[in-house]
Amino acid sequence: MSAVPVEAGPHTGEENMAADAALLDAAVAGAVGGRWYRWAEPTVSLGHFQKEADLEWGAAGDLPRVRRLSGGGAIVHDQEWTYALAVPKGHALAASPERFYEAVHRELIAALASVGVAARLRGDRTLRGPEPTLCFLRSDPRDVVVTDPDGVERKVVGSAQRRRKGAALQHGSLLITTSPFAPDVPGLRETHGVTDARAEHVVRDAASRFGRLLAGTAGTD
Repeated sequence: MSAVPVEAGPHTGEENMAADAALLDAAVAGAVGGRWYRWAEPTVSLGHFQKEADLEWGAAGDLPRVRRLSGGGAIVHDQEWTYALAVPKGHALAASPERFYEAVHRELIAALASVGVAARLRGDRTLRGPEPTLCFLRSDPRDVVVTDPDGVERKVVGSAQRRRKGAALQHGSLLITTSPFAPDVPGLRETHGVTDARAEHVVRDAASRFGRLLAGTAGTD
């Protein structure tokens, strides 16, 4: 695969989740695959194990909702690009969840560097208290983070996985700008002035990098 497809048009939440599920089914059957996509309207995706009754919705309360294959916190899919990658049993990325997360996130860090954004893996942090509802307010050592103009660390990529019969699906969100439905979560526009054109450059650069990663040739260029 020379590059992961960047889909031209947005899709509904149900369509996007069905497409991700199809990627995992294909991976179980032995195929690799991936996609970059957007959402036709602001939509909340719930982690596989989240209970709706336990969530405080706020401004996102009236948005359409879908349930992801993967775990993790709720995501307001609005001002973002979303990726999904799937690999079969025996692929190097399927060896462990940590390996898959770190390999993909390092390629995203490199793609962000191509437009002058200095991103990094969060690294170990001591967590205190219950986890927030929203994925982008949660903390994991493999999160992709940047530093905003006030010196505050901000998460700009969050990912989650689902594994089945040795195959693995990983999908995640690249946050471009703040959604009015999640006003406490700044994106790359707020932290680094990233325009839509620069964001699309990041996506297309990452699409090529993901293609090499799935083919097992990352780092050979």
